Amino acid sequence: MPLASNSPDPSAQAATADQTRVLPRLLEPINRLLDPAIRRGIGSPLPLTGGLVVLEVTGRRSGITRSTPLLCMDYGFALIVSTVRDHSQWVKNLAACPQAFVWLRGQRRAVVARVFHRGELISPDTLPITVLSAAARSFSLATGSSVAVLTLA
Repeated sequence: MPLASNSPDPSAQAATADQTRVLPRLLEPINRLLDPAIRRGIGSPLPLTGGLVVLEVTGRRSGITRSTPLLCMDYGFALIVSTVRDHSQWVKNLAACPQAFVWLRGQRRAVVARVFHRGELISPDTLPITVLSAAARSFSLATGSSVAVLTLA
């Protein structure tokens, strides 16, 4: 009888690595198509609703401004943003440089971000309002990926 192994399945690791490389290539043309419409305000969330925004963040190595359409929940003074996949470069860039811009309802707004990685415990004392920490955790669980809370400047 074979012994159970705690080592990860190599085929599962390879599939995850392939997905990490292929998915961004598939989403790139879609993001390029959506970006201008979202910047004009199409699909933007109204306060206390969900929608789409474009996040502009500085590349952590290149210093070049990068744009990414994201899912968003608007809480008036703060936005919770995420994608439907993990290991996104925008998360790493935002963690390295939390000052960014977001296109919301056709306007470019300055924001300061706090990144929460998938599975990270978001305690009420981490964010200004308890309901915001609960919402960020729920959003992370729903999307299965990291989230960022963007405070509007």
